[in-house]
Amino acid sequence: MRMRKVPAEYGIAVLCVALMTALHELLVPWLGRAHNVQFMLCAVVVALATAGTGPAILTAVLAFVISESVFVGPSAWSDLSQPNNASSALLYALVCALIITLGSWHERRARRERTAHARDVLMLELVTDCFFVVDRQWRFTHVNNPALRFFGMNREELLGRIFWEVFPTSVGTPIEALFRQVEQTGKAGHAELLTPLINRWLDLRLEPTGAGIMAVFTDVTRRRLAQDAAEHNAEFLGVVADSVSVLIAYLDLERRYRFINRRYAEAFGFTPVEAIGRTHAQLCGEAAYERVRESLDCAFAGQAVSDEMPLCLPELGERHLLANYRPDLDESGNVRGVVLALSDITERVKAELALREGDRRKDEFLATLAHELRNPLAPILNAVQLLGTETPARGNARSIIDRQVRHMARLVDDLLDVSRITLGRINLRRERASVATLVSHAVEASRPLIEAAGHTFTLQQPREPLYVEVDVVRLAQALLNLLNNAAKYTPVGGHIGLRVAQEGSGQVLIAVSDTGVGIPGSMLPRIFEMFAQVDHSLERTQGGLGIGLTLAGELVGMHGGTLVAHSAGLGHGSRFEIRLPLAPALAAQPASAAAPVPDEPPVGRRVLVVDDNIDAAESLSLLLQAEGHQTELAHDGLAAVEATARFAPDIVLLDIGLPGLNGYEAAMRMRSQGSSRPTLVAVTGWGQQQDRVRAAQAGFDLHLTKPVDPAVIMALARNPKTPALQAYAL
Repeated sequence: MRMRKVPAEYGIAVLCVALMTALHELLVPWLGRAHNVQFMLCAVVVALATAGTGPAILTAVLAFVISESVFVGPSAWSDLSQPNNASSALLYALVCALIITLGSWHERRARRERTAHARDVLMLELVTDCFFVVDRQWRFTHVNNPALRFFGMNREELLGRIFWEVFPTSVGTPIEALFRQVEQTGKAGHAELLTPLINRWLDLRLEPTGAGIMAVFTDVTRRRLAQDAAEHNAEFLGVVADSVSVLIAYLDLERRYRFINRRYAEAFGFTPVEAIGRTHAQLCGEAAYERVRESLDCAFAGQAVSDEMPLCLPELGERHLLANYRPDLDESGNVRGVVLALSDITERVKAELALREGDRRKDEFLATLAHELRNPLAPILNAVQLLGTETPARGNARSIIDRQVRHMARLVDDLLDVSRITLGRINLRRERASVATLVSHAVEASRPLIEAAGHTFTLQQPREPLYVEVDVVRLAQALLNLLNNAAKYTPVGGHIGLRVAQEGSGQVLIAVSDTGVGIPGSMLPRIFEMFAQVDHSLERTQGGLGIGLTLAGELVGMHGGTLVAHSAGLGHGSRFEIRLPLAPALAAQPASAAAPVPDEPPVGRRVLVVDDNIDAAESLSLLLQAEGHQTELAHDGLAAVEATARFAPDIVLLDIGLPGLNGYEAAMRMRSQGSSRPTLVAVTGWGQQQDRVRAAQAGFDLHLTKPVDPAVIMALARNPKTPALQAYAL
């Protein structure tokens, strides 16, 4: 049978009893062989302290047995029946039991503490923060691995050594002050401190323990530097925000102010301290908040918004502000606030208003200038028609005056047309027309200038008619400007060509070429700019405002076409190409069975001529009388109304700028008389679109701009409803 191995602790019990016996035996001469409980209890205590509870019990039993057997003698066991001996034995047993119980309890508590300590140490070793413990004498009792790595030392170099000896540079620093504070108060301490020598920021927490101080610290240098940088940036941005003239604020999701710059605070009359944490409604009232609510709603929905608004600021008065609302988004794209930037644009708005006012005054000036220039042109043109051609010299003078007056009239018209196009005030009267018709109108108007310069002119057109949807008058005007330019800037005896051709199935080409002075390459990109002129002597001799090509380009563009200039350079002529979209083909129409209407024979009309310019009125009256018409004159609005009632005219040629009663008011009174309904024709120097609209509202039938071609007046007098006058109808 195999014997179980006896634990070594019980050998310690036997050894303790043997030592007790030997020591007792040595002291017998002095102590005698009586019971010596002190030896027995000492053996039990030694066994308990060194081997534990079981060996201590064994020691107590063996010590009693040996003492009774060896030192008392054979009668010892029989003497236990005696009351005194029994009491002594029982007392010995109770004392041993008490010693063993107390020792066992202390051992278990120590074991638990050791286990807890080991567990705590293990847990602390797992903690990534740096950790160490010092006792009351400032000696290191524990240091975890992260702390060792931070210190750059091993455990043997630290454990048992005094903190201030290991780190002498900490003496006299805030680190020592924090440790001393925790030592004296017995309360935990916490601070972020800059360590000497290594220049690192530590988040240091100290906790007092029964045996010393536990320290936990983290290297927060990177966070602290980032925090310092962020604070510096915030301060810098604050300085920048306070330096700019823009009013800046930041609102959180509850629409409370979280930041306002100095200019914002000054403008609204409150301090940043008063504003932070409060809403705009609380600071400025619900009415002021309602003005920006809609824009803020859009911004908090994630949409950037800009808005111009007039605002009365407490410190600045009435101002005009450009408000920009920009959402502040987090990493997930969610709105976390709104940045509000208000720019004071009062001066800009005032400047814009001043520009508009200046533009309006410029328009009024140009219209007035045109009116004043046209007024003297009309009687001159009428008088020219009355001169006749009795002699060649007189006929030549008449032609010169006629050409120059018409040229001046075109300059005035071009100047006003460019102004109207720039402001978008020209309305096109589109109609389906053949290209041949508008070419014919332009060539007919330009032929006198071409022939006067001795140029040869060729026209190439396709046999099949081409149709476009255009304002014939305006597009013919653009083509006329190109032809006139070619005539002016081509040396005497040059050649001018006009070619019309279809390109593909969708557009028509109208090209004007000449053998003139040409255009330098550097000038081609800006030849259609306002007042652009090629700087050479021939052009200067021909004069001009430099707006003809600008006007032509704008008019072509308004029709959806393009105008392009080509030239090989100075002295090589030029070529201008107009391209227009063709009108869609019409379905075949059955031939009309109606018979052609014969031309009406000339009929003498009763014509009332009203103009405060006596020369203009009389010259026009003489022209009409020469054609067999009966006329009467009036020079103010009231006289015109009276003459209409008395004279009963068929046609009234009525100026607008009349003394006493202007032409519009006179026309309305004439219409209200009801006795007759003459054809009312506005003959005026006011030729802008709004003038035509106002004339139509006053009851006019036609609107003619001075100076009026006498041929138009004659056609009007013969038949006010002739189709040739359709362009002048209201």
